[in-house]
Amino acid sequence: PPLPRKVALHPTCSTQKFGQVDLMVALARHCAREVVLPPEYGCCGMAGDRGLLHPGLTRSGTEREARALREEPDVSVGLSSSRTCEEGLSRATGLEYTSILRLVADYVRGVKHLT
Repeated sequence: PPLPRKVALHPTCSTQKFGQVDLMVALARHCAREVVLPPEYGCCGMAGDRGLLHPGLTRSGTEREARALREEPDVSVGLSSSRTCEEGLSRATGLEYTSILRLVADYVRGVKHLT
């Protein structure tokens, strides 16, 4: 059974470009009880490492997605597939973002709570 978690997903630009958003959502739904895909997701503005040098890019790129997530109660963690996107989204939303592989690893090991 899925782990008792509510997670938020952020498909990266590459995930979107290669048409893999549905696959990412399906993987998360297999591993977590509830999955949130904000309707306002899109480019987070990190552009590799550019958002580290120009934080305004990320603030602007994540504004709508961050607002949508603030309206979602009880999200335990955000998941993506790019470390720089995860860093930018963590800053923008105040929610910890990490690799979706962390969720998969916890699922495989049967870890009930976030490690």
